[in-house]
Amino acid sequence: MKTIRFIQLLLGLILMLSTQCTKEKDYRDSYVGDYNFIITGHYYNLADSLFYDTTFYFSGYIAKTDNNPSCITICYKNTSCMVANLSQDGSIDKPQGTGHGYGFNGKFERTDKVSFTYYNWYPIPNVTTTESVTGDRK
Repeated sequence: MKTIRFIQLLLGLILMLSTQCTKEKDYRDSYVGDYNFIITGHYYNLADSLFYDTTFYFSGYIAKTDNNPSCITICYKNTSCMVANLSQDGSIDKPQGTGHGYGFNGKFERTDKVSFTYYNWYPIPNVTTTESVTGDRK
């Protein structure tokens, strides 16, 4: 009697473990990690008609955000981390409801290579900024 009960319990346990739900893979996992970024900036001060270009390099990272299941954080220079929508096809853009005055769009060419453009307009002191960024995962 005890043997039959033990076998029933064992079979029940096996059945329960085999049908247990598994957590669905988060598509953002393929894109996160440490990246080497190349930033080409174009800066224009409308008041003084000053314009300059520069290229610089930064070792940053891309991480998942906790508060939105479709967003990532991109830290591409030491003063700039931004949250972006990441679509399952690898396109990235500015999240809804994040205000105005700047734009952002781009795409992951592969899961380890990203390129995007960030542009901003500051009403005071009347400066526009455009940064073209590429990043390769380390």
